[in-house]
Amino acid sequence: MKTLRPIVLVCGFISASLFAQKPEVNFTAMNPEQRRAFEIEVMEKVADLALIPPKLNTSPLPKYDYDQLAYGMTIGIARTPGGRLWACWVAGEDGAKAFFVCAVSDDDGETWSKPVLVIDGQSDKLPMPRSVLVGNLWTDPLGRLWIFFNQSMAQFDGRSGVWAAICENPDATKPVWSAPKRLWHGFTLNKPTVLSNGDWLLPISLNRAGFGPFNGAFKELDPMRSANAFLSKDHGATWQRQGHLQFPNPD
Repeated sequence: MKTLRPIVLVCGFISASLFAQKPEVNFTAMNPEQRRAFEIEVMEKVADLALIPPKLNTSPLPKYDYDQLAYGMTIGIARTPGGRLWACWVAGEDGAKAFFVCAVSDDDGETWSKPVLVIDGQSDKLPMPRSVLVGNLWTDPLGRLWIFFNQSMAQFDGRSGVWAAICENPDATKPVWSAPKRLWHGFTLNKPTVLSNGDWLLPISLNRAGFGPFNGAFKELDPMRSANAFLSKDHGATWQRQGHLQFPNPD
């Protein structure tokens, strides 16, 4: 509990009924199951910090210039109606400190711009890192560019969340992005599929358990921890969960 107490104090999530008088006495009186239940309750409230809408940084230089980036892991690439290539990758690390970086090419990948878009959930006001780690780029049938990404406290807080932002003018000198919208829990790694009837199918996976202190959090989501399929009939304005596929002993 010594490692969790700073998180509790920083976030202000102390239970008034439990700790109003003698916090040490009340906590030490718990049995191991009660103590772990309390810790999970605290960590779920910490995970709510990942529900705060992230900001898209469209002026990332010089802070996120190439000489400041020491790690890269591919996310995806998409071609716009005008022929521009957008590429996105993970910077920071493959872990809790991860964030997204995007660059563009107007000559079929012969040369690339400096970073033009960064999605970084890190903040010195948070009790722990907040990661942006999984996602993809996609040009939809209307010619709009989408960026899908997850946001989670630490590497995986047991819930995470798929966010999407849309660029109506991805070939412009100054592309403009919509405010990110949270679609559901979990992660989207692959691009949507356009069905023969025009509907869009989006894959969203939800891992089995949170990492580290988040292990056991959000038990109410356990029936949905699987490979989920979401359908949109209105060009991505809304998405509805259609079904899921669960694997035995996934990791």
